[in-house]
Amino acid sequence: PADFDWTFFMKGIDMLITLDHSTSTAYVIWLLYQIIHTLPKKEKDRLVKSILEPATFYNLFFHWSWNVRRSFYYFFYF
Repeated sequence: PADFDWTFFMKGIDMLITLDHSTSTAYVIWLLYQIIHTLPKKEKDRLVKSILEPATFYNLFFHWSWNVRRSFYYFFYF
C-alpha cells in the first residue's frame, strides 16, 4: 500500500537481524529473500545497503548458527 510505514518496517528488520537468536534471524532473512522482489527500489536499496555494511555482513556471514548462515548465503547469492 502507498501509506506503508517503511521506516518502522526497516527498524524491525534491523532489530531482528542484529538479534542473536538463530531462529528469528534466519526467518527474517528468509522473509527478505522471499519478498525482496516486491519492495520498491528505494527501500530495496536501503535494505541491501544496511545488510552489506561490514559489521552486519560479517556477523551474518560467520554466524554461529548454520541456519542463519545458510539463509544469509541464499539471500546474498540471490
